[in-house]
Amino acid sequence: EDLYFNITQAELTELNFEYGGNLEAVIKEVSESKDAEKIYSIFKRMIKLGYGTKETVNGKTMFVKSEAASDAFTHTEAFSTLVFELASDEDLMTAFVTKMLPKKD
Repeated sequence: EDLYFNITQAELTELNFEYGGNLEAVIKEVSESKDAEKIYSIFKRMIKLGYGTKETVNGKTMFVKSEAASDAFTHTEAFSTLVFELASDEDLMTAFVTKMLPKKD
């Protein structure tokens, strides 16, 4: 099963506000501290916010997000596996987050 994630610039701004204005610094600090609880909390929030499905609407494929779908996803084995893999591999975590976030100009 393919999984899709994307965080828009508006959602990234929301995350930055939630984490004191500098999500990138918080992620770096938490990663370096190896605080598993904080790492899990941040990445669960990011995964829930970024998760979506591809659906065909009027003949066009669209990326669609819903709170219900995100909540349901957090109760799957795929979610558990993803979070464990991200928490266990810093390079994978960095690559995942980089691909999910808006491109920097």
